[in-house]
Amino acid sequence: MPRVADELTELARLERECCPFADWAVRDSGALVILDVTAQDAFGVLAVHEMQDGFTAAVAAFAHPRSLEELA
Repeated sequence: MPRVADELTELARLERECCPFADWAVRDSGALVILDVTAQDAFGVLAVHEMQDGFTAAVAAFAHPRSLEELA
C-alpha cells in the first residue's frame, strides 16, 4: 500500500501545519496503513472528535449517495 501510505503521510504533514493542536502520525504495518491522531488537551481532543464526525459523515454519504431532492 505504498500509495496510500504516501497520501496519508502527506495529509499528516498538511494537518500538522494547519492543526498544530494535534499530533499526526502514520504507521505502515504492510497490511494496514494507520493514521494516528492524538491531542493533549480538552480543546484538541474535542477538535479531533469533530473532525472524525465529519469524516464519518462524508464516508457514509459516499457509500450511500442520495439525490439532491432527498437532501433538501
